[in-house]
Amino acid sequence: MARPGHAHVIADARSGRSGVSAAIKTLKARVAAARSEAYPGIEGHLPFIGTFLTRKYEDSGNLDGRIGRTLLSFTSDGHAHLSDAGSSGVPGYQPFSDARGSWRCEEKGAREYELSIVMLDFTFPTIDQPEQKIAHVKVQATFDDATGRISGRTVVSFADLDGNPMDDSERHAPLIYRFDGFKIEVPEH
Repeated sequence: MARPGHAHVIADARSGRSGVSAAIKTLKARVAAARSEAYPGIEGHLPFIGTFLTRKYEDSGNLDGRIGRTLLSFTSDGHAHLSDAGSSGVPGYQPFSDARGSWRCEEKGAREYELSIVMLDFTFPTIDQPEQKIAHVKVQATFDDATGRISGRTVVSFADLDGNPMDDSERHAPLIYRFDGFKIEVPEH
């Protein structure tokens, strides 16, 4: 089954348009699809809407292997946003922008939700790494409404700046990490 926006990628490839144009059209189609399909069968308030402060860990699960902090946000219309404390650059990686994209969820229990999130961001050139890239950020997460906590796994892979980051075959150099965190709430007075 074709994914939303997939036909645009094929049409753009045939017409010779750049991969960036195809990626933008694909992302727009996915955002539109998320608005209408993000939460089928889930009634009422979505408790994970808002912003979470998270800790990132090595994929091995080693809690001593903490590698950073992020702010992960979800809007009620299917948008996702990620700000990373390491965005100014860490050894071996280029600096990068905030990531933006879409989310979908599935209710797994009385107060548990599984989230699938896809976002994109851009790297910035450095003297050592002058080639700018587009990062594809794929997140699988679970939100527990009883505790207000979120946890999951993130895979960040990279495509050439003129490539299509939504095409698996164009992405490389995956970076994988786990995360956990809590929802930021306004205190009651």
